[in-house]
Amino acid sequence: MEVEESGTMKGPIHAGPREIPPTGKSFKIPTSIIARVEDGRIGEVRIYFDFLGLMAQLGLGPSTGHFQANRIGMAWEEFTTSSHLAKQSEISGSNLLNSGPQAVSSQFSSGEILSIIVAWLVLSVAITYQNLVGSLTGTGSFDVVIAGFVATATGFILHEMGHKYFAIRRGYLAHFRLWIWGLVLTISVVTLSGGGLVFGAPGAVYIAPAAAQFYGYDSGGRTVDPEEDNMIISAAGPGINLAFAIGFLVMLFLVQPGFLSTVALYGLLLNVGLGSFNMLPVSLLDGAKIFRKSIPIGLGIALPLWAMFMIFNFVI
Repeated sequence: MEVEESGTMKGPIHAGPREIPPTGKSFKIPTSIIARVEDGRIGEVRIYFDFLGLMAQLGLGPSTGHFQANRIGMAWEEFTTSSHLAKQSEISGSNLLNSGPQAVSSQFSSGEILSIIVAWLVLSVAITYQNLVGSLTGTGSFDVVIAGFVATATGFILHEMGHKYFAIRRGYLAHFRLWIWGLVLTISVVTLSGGGLVFGAPGAVYIAPAAAQFYGYDSGGRTVDPEEDNMIISAAGPGINLAFAIGFLVMLFLVQPGFLSTVALYGLLLNVGLGSFNMLPVSLLDGAKIFRKSIPIGLGIALPLWAMFMIFNFVI
């Protein structure tokens, strides 16, 4: 397939090191493809495109380069028209071409903030279920409920926003998506177990490459290394967990026993638990993507988290 804009761009579309093979299928170019090359420099390419829609038409599925499918399932309908992009970034016409990928990808998509709030509330209720129900009957602690909500905001929501922020900073489209069945399972498990068992899977940030990454270059002209980008984006989540874990640990030693110490304890345990789990070098988890690219960076994040997990769960 070839893409041309006034004769300035021509060549096969490829994803990272892998070119899209001919499929023999007929398809139309999505209307959101807008391309321009300024001064003949690849670093000045400004292109917006319906990546997943194009992949679907080619029958290739939602994956590209070394990125895992669990972070590339973005609902592509939100990017199918240039008019939608103009609305999102409050620009139109030729200004859209000059805005660069980050002008659009840095914003929250329609319904995304609501999705984040729903995920936060459901997960918070799940981990504080016993105290939340008990606080209504006088047998639970409302301080623990508040502490759980704070812990979830730092341990899960900011973990996911770390992925989103660093993906955007590197020129990718990144949006949080709810997992409806994950929400149902989370609520069902905690309800049926009376709060004795918590399974949390409310959603995650999905990432798709913007145009420059799709063509192998970022907006500054450097060659894109998909594995390096994936490592940095993946490390952002557990890195935030580690930072909050250390912060809550310091807070725990500084404050007197009471409400603040409860918040610090819950924040510490949740961030250590989620961070430790995500750093396991298992497929689909952040740890696998980090260790695949850099063992030293992986160990730098994982060892402190694993050490704290062992100490707080098996020593103290």
